[in-house]
Amino acid sequence: MNNIIEVDNSLIQALEEKKDVLKRTVAKAATNDEFEMFMHLAKQYGLDPFQKEIFFWKYDKDPTIMTSRDGYLKIANHHPEFNGYVADVVYENDSFKKLMDGVEHNYQLKDRGAIIGAYCLVYRKDRAFPVYVFAPYEDYKRNSQVWSNYPNAMILKCAESMALKRAFSVSGLVSKEEMGYQENQIVEGDFNGSQIINKKRMYKEISKVMEEKGISKEEGRQLLKRDYNVESVADLKNGNIKSFLDDLKSYQNESEVIDIEMSDEDLAEEVAAALEGDRGK
Repeated sequence: MNNIIEVDNSLIQALEEKKDVLKRTVAKAATNDEFEMFMHLAKQYGLDPFQKEIFFWKYDKDPTIMTSRDGYLKIANHHPEFNGYVADVVYENDSFKKLMDGVEHNYQLKDRGAIIGAYCLVYRKDRAFPVYVFAPYEDYKRNSQVWSNYPNAMILKCAESMALKRAFSVSGLVSKEEMGYQENQIVEGDFNGSQIINKKRMYKEISKVMEEKGISKEEGRQLLKRDYNVESVADLKNGNIKSFLDDLKSYQNESEVIDIEMSDEDLAEEVAAALEGDRGK
């Protein structure tokens, strides 16, 4: 069966030309061998690191090369045998039945009850039956703000990520939807990777040092929103607090911004949104 992804050669050329930039920014915590692995996967699957379609994250000494549901979908769209997919969330009052060639799913828009899980069917032109995945909600739900606010969307992303990955034999990549604990944890240990802590604790540390350096919280928020500053967000993801603060200070010297009060919780939400690829919205 055909498992060749059709990759845009212009992207591969651009990645080669920007190799040094990527090493200094998106994958700055990577060793030379880990960076070569990162570049290989980006080229193989046609994912653009500058567009946050693939990124490098290091926990302790273990490298993790990540994408998202949208990254898997881009890989599928580049495959000549991709023939679309169907996905939905199942609630306790829905009528749901798994069939050999799909599902039978019926429901009303009101009084659907609690979420049971989500399914995804991925179709390929060269296969008689779709790839089917069901993600039980209780197995994947996380104790985080995004899961609390958008449980429907998050469990759907889990099912879609796993099905798309399985349908096109994607290896070497994981998604944040598959590894949901990463939304609540980040690396510490001189912020270089000796232990895991909760993000909120890191945000408090960021806020404290920013205050000591005379950098307003609004300036931090503006930096994260301004052109989706890839290097600064990469600093945060890799735990490089000093570099992040240096960027903030530089931005403060270059720009005039309105200094408004912002709570630690609001700052944490802005940083989390940027880390999750939502451009701070």
